[in-house]
Amino acid sequence: NEVWKPEVTGVESYHVEVYNRWGERIWWSEDPEEAWMGNVKGGAHFVPDGLYLWRVRLTDQLRFPRVYEGSIWLTR
Repeated sequence: NEVWKPEVTGVESYHVEVYNRWGERIWWSEDPEEAWMGNVKGGAHFVPDGLYLWRVRLTDQLRFPRVYEGSIWLTR
C-alpha cells in the first residue's frame, strides 16, 4: 500500500487525524478523498517506521456524530 485513507461515503462532515506515539498530531485532513502518505502535514519529510494512531470524527447522513479510532503500523 502506498497510502492510507479511511473509506467513507455519504457523510455531512469529516475530520481525520494521525498521531505519533507521543500523542502529537502529525497529520490531519477534512477532505475524505485525501490520503496520508506517511508525511508530516505541511512538511516535506516522512515519518519513521512505527506505530501511529488515527481518529476519524464524522457526521453521518442522519446527522449523528461518530468517532472511530485505530492504529497503523507503517513500514517502508
